[in-house]
Amino acid sequence: MHHNTIYKPSLCPVAFPSVVTSRSLNNLGGGLLNEKQTKRQVKIDAIERALEELEQGAVDEVQVEVEVAKRLAAAVRLKKLNAD
Repeated sequence: MHHNTIYKPSLCPVAFPSVVTSRSLNNLGGGLLNEKQTKRQVKIDAIERALEELEQGAVDEVQVEVEVAKRLAAAVRLKKLNAD
């Protein structure tokens, strides 16, 4: 009998906690081999990442230009207020 709310946990080998390693009989996979990619897929992923970075960089440049314009306008307003 295994762990139950009524009974105490048993000491049978199935219920006893054990470490699951790469060589364990209970290993269900999920290691590095499941994530292995072909050379073609690695190249495709690298190109997709590079394209995303270029697109993101273009957006960042626009945001920088907008921020510079805002700060320049604020500086002009401060100069006008200081001149008065």
